[in-house]
Amino acid sequence: MSACERLVVPDLGAGVSATIAELAVVPGQQVDVGALIAQLESEKAVLEITAERAGRVVALLVAKGDTVSAGAALLELAVGEASAPAEGASPRAATATEAPAEPIAAPAVPGQRNAGRSPGGSVANPVAASVASPIPPADERVPRRVAGPAVRQLARRLGVDLECVPGGADGVVRRADVERWVRENAAVPTPGSSPPIAAGVPAAPGLPASVLVGATELAASRLRRECARQMELARSVPHAWVRRDLELGPVLRWRAALAARGQRAPSLTAWFVRAVALALVQHPALRRAWDPATRMLWQRDAIAVGVAVDTPDGLAVVTLPEPQDRPLTTLAAALAAAAERARAGRLEAADVAPAILTISNLGAFGIDELQPLVRWPEAAILGLGRVRAADPGAPGAGGRVGATVGFDHRAIDGADAARFLATLADFAAEPLNAWL
Repeated sequence: MSACERLVVPDLGAGVSATIAELAVVPGQQVDVGALIAQLESEKAVLEITAERAGRVVALLVAKGDTVSAGAALLELAVGEASAPAEGASPRAATATEAPAEPIAAPAVPGQRNAGRSPGGSVANPVAASVASPIPPADERVPRRVAGPAVRQLARRLGVDLECVPGGADGVVRRADVERWVRENAAVPTPGSSPPIAAGVPAAPGLPASVLVGATELAASRLRRECARQMELARSVPHAWVRRDLELGPVLRWRAALAARGQRAPSLTAWFVRAVALALVQHPALRRAWDPATRMLWQRDAIAVGVAVDTPDGLAVVTLPEPQDRPLTTLAAALAAAAERARAGRLEAADVAPAILTISNLGAFGIDELQPLVRWPEAAILGLGRVRAADPGAPGAGGRVGATVGFDHRAIDGADAARFLATLADFAAEPLNAWL
């Protein structure tokens, strides 16, 4: 007999929900690995959900037009073959084997948004994968998790039910297990709700009727609505900025040398993505995040850098994970491909994953410098202007760029941002340190 698993919505990014634009399967249909299951339309992109396992669609748990968030169950899939119950086995045991798996319900983390949960409130892994987590019979459940006093105190402070936290091989729940559960099940705001960061910020007034006389209503694109949402969140972030010039002469000369040898030189933006990632490794203060609901400061470990992309529909931000571990040529190709997907309106789920810091480069538009706004829940953003002459009036392509770091002053101090910029300046002086 087949075992039932559930296919769930992947992580769409902090605060992001999506609408079911298309369902490509029907109950009873056989699907192979990689087969299209559904298309989700979010404020950022149209995302395609594909099958991670081969099997038969048992039931659809959503309908076209439904709004879903990370972790919501899309369908039940019968996969594999299960042996028949042994002779003499109780009917209850057979029923438990055949019944669709149900996630174990657990309370949300206070102050966090409601991502990683299905519409019914069940905890689900916010990863695009089939998740089967059958509930054992009541007499087989462990009545209480084994955890030390410090771990139980941490769980109480975070509002985490230890019964929902997987422990180690020995069954003991440790601090790392609680922190991992919080990261994987951090909730996001439901559509129409006001995120905690906006608490206390007065709602913006509507446009007065006098302004609308003779005006034409325009249909706002998904990207325009997402940009508006981010800017509304930015209203309650206490911003501060630090700025300095970066001397890019060595970087430009190195790119020219590559071109002279017939090699394709990576773009300056790609170089900055890698340099920023390496600087984030050296400056953990720039990887902090402030939770205004719990008034707690968090340290993020995984490096991910976002890049703002100008598209026909508005501003998009694509995310590049772990740039410090990727060769620059490979990174440049990945950035170019992601930017092309953004312009075509075909961003993938990985393209819109949460970033730690976003780069906004307006140099191509002749802008000398800019004062960028933080994209919460990120705590920092880097704004770059055009490359200009190192000395006013000097001939040539120049070699100086204005760089501005905007940051959430609740999580990052000015000295932290200044040290981060100084490291970028060091990389610019010795470009090979960020090139290889």
